[in-house]
Amino acid sequence: MDPREAYDKNFACIYRYFYYRGAPGADAEELCQETFLRFFQKYRPVDLDELGVRKIVYKIAANVYKEWVRERVQLPVYELDRDFPIPEVEEEDDPFEFSDDCRESLLAAIEQLHPTMKTVLTMRFVEGKTRREVAEVLSIKEKDVHTYQKRGIRMLREKLAAVPLPAYT
Repeated sequence: MDPREAYDKNFACIYRYFYYRGAPGADAEELCQETFLRFFQKYRPVDLDELGVRKIVYKIAANVYKEWVRERVQLPVYELDRDFPIPEVEEEDDPFEFSDDCRESLLAAIEQLHPTMKTVLTMRFVEGKTRREVAEVLSIKEKDVHTYQKRGIRMLREKLAAVPLPAYT
């Protein structure tokens, strides 16, 4: 395969590879150029078949993308000033405390759930157990615990959507 053919057949695929991973259009194009530049510097496409070229180009593209991401990641730097006093927080009523109406609605919605969902939600959020612990107690897979938990929360949201929440100021 000649170099021009290797470029023409693979450019669109590599461009999409970068674009769908979050590189804006101009950056995706530059990353493609860098990918093919490295490919042509290191390999001779004449000696490779179409599949070999594609494998190598994708591997180079993955490395180029990793480098591009690393360059853009900027971790925040925090400095603590020891002379700066930490303000004291006055203890107030918990703004997230449920009113009796909300509590009753929540308990009624929980009672309507499937028994296994109710057990999973209770063990996870009331007792604070991990998915693994819940799975061992109920003799089910961890994935099933996740599914029951997700569906249970979704059902509670649907049931409580009509319940008016108290206004906090």
